Order: sequence, then C-alpha cells, then structure tokens
Amino acid sequence: MKKIFLLISFTALLQVNAQEDVEITNYVENNSYRGVKTEYEKREWDDYVSIEFKSFDSLGIITKKGTSSYKKYDNKNYRLHVGDFKTYLRFDWGASKKGDMESSTLFYFIDNKLNGLYFTGSLDNGFYDRNSFNYKKRYYAIINNNIVGSSWRTSNGRLIRDEYSNHELELYFNFKQWAETGIIPQFDFSNPLYHKLKWVSPNIVEDELYYDLESMINIFLDDFISHLKELTYNVLDEIARRKKSPFSPFNNFDLGFFDDIEELTLSAQNQNIYSVFEELEDEEIAKAFGIDDDKNIILKIDPSKWSNASVVDKWYILYHELGHDVLNLRHGQGGRMMFNYPTKKHTWEDFFNDRQHMYAYIIKRIFPEFDEDLLFFTRY
Repeated sequence: MKKIFLLISFTALLQVNAQEDVEITNYVENNSYRGVKTEYEKREWDDYVSIEFKSFDSLGIITKKGTSSYKKYDNKNYRLHVGDFKTYLRFDWGASKKGDMESSTLFYFIDNKLNGLYFTGSLDNGFYDRNSFNYKKRYYAIINNNIVGSSWRTSNGRLIRDEYSNHELELYFNFKQWAETGIIPQFDFSNPLYHKLKWVSPNIVEDELYYDLESMINIFLDDFISHLKELTYNVLDEIARRKKSPFSPFNNFDLGFFDDIEELTLSAQNQNIYSVFEELEDEEIAKAFGIDDDKNIILKIDPSKWSNASVVDKWYILYHELGHDVLNLRHGQGGRMMFNYPTKKHTWEDFFNDRQHMYAYIIKRIFPEFDEDLLFFTRY
C-alpha cells in the first residue's frame, strides 16, 4: 500500500460551480520532464466523487484518458466504485495514426480491490485497418486482487514467457497508470498481485499457487469476506439514500443484519485449515470433510486429477468444496456452483457468474430482500 498522486508540477485552475449540489473543480498538472500535460475535472457530491482526466504530449495530442469514481462514507472514508482507462498511439502504425485509441479497460471494485473478469480492448488489426478496435480483445480473471487467468494462458493455466511479459503485465501497468493519474491523493491502493512462477520448460511457466492449497483456500476466505464488507457499505449507503422513499425496502430494515454479517465474517476469519493432496476413489477430484464444522476446513484433493484440470476448473472445484466446508451448503443449494457434479469444462464466465449466485444465496438467507445489483457490478 502506498500513497500516490506525486505532483511534479502543479498549476491549479480552480473553478467551483454550485449546480445541483455538485462542486466542480478543474485543474491542470504539467510534467515538464516528460512533456506531458494532464487536465482534470473533479465532481463532488455529498456521498460521491468522480474524476475525469486527459493527458496530452508536448504537441497537444492525447496520450491517455480515464475516469474514476468513489463512494464516500462519513465524508472521509472513500471506497472505489468504477473507473476506466484508455491509452492512445504515440506514433503512426500502418493504417492507424498517432492519437488513435490503442487500449481500453474498465475497472470495477469489491472492497477496493479488483475482483472479477476484466476485458481490455485493442486494435484487432490496426496495421491494416484503422477501425478494427475490439473492446473484448483480451481478458483477465482476478479473484480479490489475485491475477489467476488471462486469455493468453493455455487450458492448463500455463503461459508463454514472451506473451506473459507483453500481455498480462499490460493490465498491471495500465492499472498502475490509471491509479497514479486518476485516484484522489489521500487514497491508498494495491496493484493486482502476481504469484511466483515455476519454470516447466525453457519457454513455459505456470503458477506455483496451484500446488499451495492453503494459499488458494485463504484467497477464497478473503474473497468471501471482501464481498461481505462491500455489501455492508452498500447497505449503509442504500439506507441513507432511500430511507425517505415510501417504497424502499430499507424503511423497516432489521439492523440485526449487521450482526449476521459480522458473524459470517468472524466465522470465515477463524478457521483452521487442513488441506492435503491425497488419492481419492473413482472420479472424485476433491472432497470436503468439514461441513457444519465452523472451526475447521478439511479438504482432500486428488493430485493426479488436479494436475490435469484447467485453471478455471481448479478454482470452480475449490469453490464448490468450500461452499460445503465454509458456507455449509448442500448440493442443490447456492445455484450451479453447488451442483453435484462440478466437473464439466468451465469458462471464467461460468466461474464468476456461479460464484455470484452462491454468495447471493447465502446473503438472501439473512436479507431476503437482497437484490444482486446491490453488490455485484455485472454479469459476464
């Protein structure tokens, strides 16, 4: 975690307009060393902040632009909501010209962390066709700030060294640029995480994470807790925003909800983890033994079947088993992720959609009026 927004040269052009209770501030930063100028417009409401920025080179040609938005609590606790970041070509490239859009990424957040399936758009064939922009050219699968997959990985999760450095790092660097340019000065942030890689051959590496079951289980626990924290803030926001509406489900809100959320959180935080690779019978890949035991996670995984499963199937199977062990769900509860046979070939869209439904099932037990739009940004 670190403070950002280092100002190399700052020229403030302050303009405050009272319009619909919105405070609008315009200002400019000049980086004379890099020959870059960035223009900002900040809009601030009582409970919301948005920032739009555009950067230009010394010739006045756009190089990047983006937006970031925050929810505010108690006028001091900022929580990231959504943002987008676009980069532009700095030189002519075949049919594409300097200043044409090069990449585009939408960011959204759970508990101030990247968490979900993200797409980066780019030119499909920009050297020959200037209008070949594809908004879903590449994807990145991220669980609670952990990069776990991308469109350039093979089905078993391996990736080619050159493609890794040029592709997955793109998300890291784009996010870092967006954060350093567009996040308010007082905000702490974390870049998405990479895990240590294991060399399989001179050109192929794979994540060591998938041989560290305890780390994977802890990612699940942190992910579930982050969703509970995000839900708590969003419910508080809805109570404050809609309490005057005669049709709001929050008019007679049972405040015992927050006690239930705290109980779920503490249960997830205080688990002993016992996880081993051990041969299992028949077609079983993994088996949970700690259902209804809220102090212990006991998980066995067949090493041979596990090594042959794709990365997304590994995560799907793990979440299925922890749905039993941590969330105490039976088959038939919690949607497709808790179906009896979670062994088909899954996509990342399957994983994130079905994770969403499983979490929603748990939340609706304590909050029957829960609307998934209150917590989840999108379906894929």
